[in-house]
Amino acid sequence: APGGQRLAALVSQGARAALTGAIAAGDLPRAEEALDRLAAVAACHAESYAAAQIHAQGHLDLGWARRSAAADAPDARGAWQGFLSHTAEAERILDPFDPIAENSPLIAATRYHLVRGLEEGESLFRDWYEDWCDLDPTCAEPHAAHAVHLLPNWYGRLDTFDAAARAAARRTGDVTGAQAYAVFYLSAIEALGDPPEGMDLGLFLRGLMDYHHVTGCQYRANVVAAALTERAVQLTEAAAPGALRLRAVLDLLEDHLTGTLREFHLPAWDQGETAIHWALGQVFAGPLAQGAHIHLGPEGLEARPG
Repeated sequence: APGGQRLAALVSQGARAALTGAIAAGDLPRAEEALDRLAAVAACHAESYAAAQIHAQGHLDLGWARRSAAADAPDARGAWQGFLSHTAEAERILDPFDPIAENSPLIAATRYHLVRGLEEGESLFRDWYEDWCDLDPTCAEPHAAHAVHLLPNWYGRLDTFDAAARAAARRTGDVTGAQAYAVFYLSAIEALGDPPEGMDLGLFLRGLMDYHHVTGCQYRANVVAAALTERAVQLTEAAAPGALRLRAVLDLLEDHLTGTLREFHLPAWDQGETAIHWALGQVFAGPLAQGAHIHLGPEGLEARPG
């Protein structure tokens, strides 16, 4: 699907819509009823890994919702124990199904997301990440999930993060180039606010382009434009005008906006319209000063006389 989402994952989301809708509404009793219905369906299809995945993922959905809702409550310990019980049940449900034997990235992904609730999660998450990558080497989601677990809040250290990002890029580089390196850092930036020290800017920029080329879709084109804009803003604040790193990012941003971006997808921009306006001001400063208007053209953005 556009953006690189897997259709199987979207089908699973649709099957859990009653559950996730109840969670979003804060109605946990109704969510429990929806989970019971998923359990009943899975019981009727005991040999189906798809039914098992939907049921197991439902337990993870509800477990995380309970943990998040009670994180600051007096019974936070009880919420954590509730999350662990949901995780244990999801593990039990998935146990009969091996993702490699079933050739199922969906099962691999759900199994990987158990690690935060398993006592042995730290010893398992690397192997389970590799299984997920091997089953779906063009997918960015394994890298995004794994990068978070390699940060200090979970199982990693900042001084080893870059080496892990490079290893991920090598693992899937024959099909996606440097995509994994960029995805690792995008996840770290989302979690930390800034990239861990040691990021190779050139490799990151190449990875962003590879990330877009895997699908060629306009959603990812917007993700890349937003990431380039964020890096350019940070470098503008940290470096003297004309610095080589800043120039490299701005040049790539200009090429990307004028040669690739044909639609705007606001959910891809963390800073929303503010970031878009900043990027347009950098790339089209001259034409805008002369009264030009920016239009979406067949190849990318273009400035036309006002």
